[in-house]
Amino acid sequence: MGTIYGSSNALHPCHFCLVDRDSMNNIHIKKEDIIIRDENNTKIALRQGNSKQISTYNMRNALWKRPYFNVYTMCVPDRMHHADLGLFQYQLRFTKSIIIWSDLFIKLMSRFSRSNLNLPKLHSWRFHLIPSIYQFGAVSGFTSETYELLHKTNVKQLYRMTNKRHINKQMQSIVRRQNIMTLISKLQSRIYSNHIYHGIISKKFIKKLTQHTIDQFIDQIRNNQNLNNLLWLRGFEKLKSCIYDYFQDIEEWSIQDIENETIKINVSEFAYLDNSQDHIIIRVTPNYYGQACFSDVCVEMDESEQDDYLTDNGLCYAKVLLIIQVLSTKLEKNLELALVYCKYSAYYSEV
Repeated sequence: MGTIYGSSNALHPCHFCLVDRDSMNNIHIKKEDIIIRDENNTKIALRQGNSKQISTYNMRNALWKRPYFNVYTMCVPDRMHHADLGLFQYQLRFTKSIIIWSDLFIKLMSRFSRSNLNLPKLHSWRFHLIPSIYQFGAVSGFTSETYELLHKTNVKQLYRMTNKRHINKQMQSIVRRQNIMTLISKLQSRIYSNHIYHGIISKKFIKKLTQHTIDQFIDQIRNNQNLNNLLWLRGFEKLKSCIYDYFQDIEEWSIQDIENETIKINVSEFAYLDNSQDHIIIRVTPNYYGQACFSDVCVEMDESEQDDYLTDNGLCYAKVLLIIQVLSTKLEKNLELALVYCKYSAYYSEV
């Protein structure tokens, strides 16, 4: 709602209704005597210049333009202000009825209260909590804790940084400067960092194969005759030989071991670069919004292989053809691999 006075000393401090502040501790008010706040009585008060009489700021509510949107039902008792504060957290544990609890609470505690327990929260608990539960569900499902925290960091801290004059302009300037400095720091980190990542995290597997079913899938791609599949087809044509080379050279398996073992190959259409704070994505898909998308990458070559490729200070520019996850019972962990096309030849690399 946002236009009602927040002070408990207001003439009508309840955000739900127009009960007088001196009746906040009256738990026996009849329902017909409780006037619920709504758009009509608020507009009437504003037109007559009686906004102070209903503890409402003299301003137009922008949400009145929404014909099927009742902003006044948005004001519900929330967990932080009713269930997590003081005695309120024990109410449901030790009482069977809110009415009985309210009556006993006033009899026991009114003598200790300077306001004689004219508390808006007590009134809200007694008269508005049950209708709210009927309409929206349990109180525990509503909490303003998140927005209270944001108010501290995004409003109060900025306010303290001003000289308390023309605070809106000063706070906007502070936010603008902070955003500029954040952007500059990000740009500088991109310029001066090497951006060498040592792994990928595959996401969204679209095909599951084994080393024995690769040829069958290649035939399916060829029969499809889709031009977007050309790079994908090239990757799968090299995949089987690369799998065999990898397990022979890196894992030191024999050809017989590779043939006897069922090597599961999960094909992914995109992956995140490991240790990437910017969540950099590499894509390998023949159909990314109707277009083929195969990311270009820069691979840091091993010193023993730098002479075999045209490199730029040890870096080789390539296009990713496949992103795969390789699983086997003989492997200690799953392998996240990328097959890239570099200098007119296929080369597998654990990016």
